[in-house]
Amino acid sequence: MLRHSPLDDVLRRAGAAMAERDGWCVPAHFGSPAGELAVCSRAVGLVDRSELGKFELRGFPEALDLIVSYLSDGQLEPNEVLRVGGVEWCSAAPDRVFALCPPERSFELSERLHRVMSYAPGALLTDETEELAALGLLGPGTPSVLAALGAWSLETIQLPRPSFGAYVLEGIPVFLFEESATRALLLVEREYAAELWALLERVGRPFGLACVGVDAADRFAVIERRLERHAALNA
Repeated sequence: MLRHSPLDDVLRRAGAAMAERDGWCVPAHFGSPAGELAVCSRAVGLVDRSELGKFELRGFPEALDLIVSYLSDGQLEPNEVLRVGGVEWCSAAPDRVFALCPPERSFELSERLHRVMSYAPGALLTDETEELAALGLLGPGTPSVLAALGAWSLETIQLPRPSFGAYVLEGIPVFLFEESATRALLLVEREYAAELWALLERVGRPFGLACVGVDAADRFAVIERRLERHAALNA
């Protein structure tokens, strides 16, 4: 059965051309993938990425540390993020961790998590993929939008990224994943998804924010990775 984002109705009313990918109905574009890529490159794009796999671990910090270290071969400090093998391990608190992955990796990650749970008593795993919406901000205007919301100080833009934390934005509880100086992902309960989308559209309008589809978002990610590799090679 095809899975739908909590924002499906909002996206269709906004004019999204929907497409099927990895078992999900996603917004491919809003009329012009090339124009939407330009928005991401020059201003800020707002994209629905609710198809991402989202798994939540709660429990004793020692149990969560064991699970994360076993599956990532790394240590995760509060509000930090580990990127390993296509999975982003995000620490909301010592007793609360999220694991995010592309939709095509969700089943595999779920199987790995369930296998290791038996070795970590005191931990609880839930699949939040359909309960949490994921809204992405892409482009150089991202810091300005988050600063206008009170979630990101422009004075700290040069601090190391990524990071992960809980915020309340105009009464809406969210988890903010600060991926880089030009990318952010906001996780929100499905009941608040449409409200958060409207808030981001309103606050982002002065900074040139526009809705973009996954076609432009994926292309923007490829370009950014190339630029990051180039910068690393020339550092």
